[in-house]
Amino acid sequence: MSKTFKDSLRCLGYHTEFSAEGTKRLSMAKRACFSELLNYGTRVENEHYKVIIYNDPNIAIKASRSNYCPFGKESLKKHIHQARRLFEFKYNIVETSNDYSGKSYSCFEVTIDLSGPKIYHRYLLTWLRYSYEFPFNLILMDAFRLKDTCIKEETLPNLFVLVANCFSGGPSSYNTGHSISYQSCKFLKEKTLKDRIKKANSVNEIYPRYSNLKLGRIDTGGNSCYLDYWTDIEEFDKRSKVYVEAYKKLKNSKS
Repeated sequence: MSKTFKDSLRCLGYHTEFSAEGTKRLSMAKRACFSELLNYGTRVENEHYKVIIYNDPNIAIKASRSNYCPFGKESLKKHIHQARRLFEFKYNIVETSNDYSGKSYSCFEVTIDLSGPKIYHRYLLTWLRYSYEFPFNLILMDAFRLKDTCIKEETLPNLFVLVANCFSGGPSSYNTGHSISYQSCKFLKEKTLKDRIKKANSVNEIYPRYSNLKLGRIDTGGNSCYLDYWTDIEEFDKRSKVYVEAYKKLKNSKS
């Protein structure tokens, strides 16, 4: 008998709260994304960012905002630190609370100091966005689980690519306009990833794609927009079998 899930994430509004001080100055405000910083023609070099990331699921389930980080502070630190392995910046995370529409929600206040070419800002803010914006936050959650359980030897960015590769017409078909990974993207070693970031103008150029590689697809049974589907351990066990088979194909493919 199939399970019934109830914590709906349908019809979420894009929601990014941040400020920037430096080459580009923007006051703290609720915006759809980081486009005011990242669009072409905007000069960004030395910036101090402050970003509000909610870790209360009700900000998504009840307030319908696409700003929910399903991780604790230590996991969020691990996520951000992945980018710091690629280029240098400083960051700090404080657990606090913030008001939205008259209600208080627990959240992380993330501060970042980054000096460097614009592609570094594009990559870092996109990678950060994946920690809280649906559906990437849930793709990332499965990537963390794979890292902690059955594919411990792989990097988190590659596991994120792996999970995104296993969806069709679901989460991985979303395009924020600044997406790091798409379907059929290749794994990259850390040094190669570093080099490709330096040479890229857009994050969409970083990951090369396979010309002809078919992977198993996740069948969510129409439940991909329910948070409790993603947090259900039995459902993850089903997905992990598909991920592991896809991982073998990706590791062995030379196309």
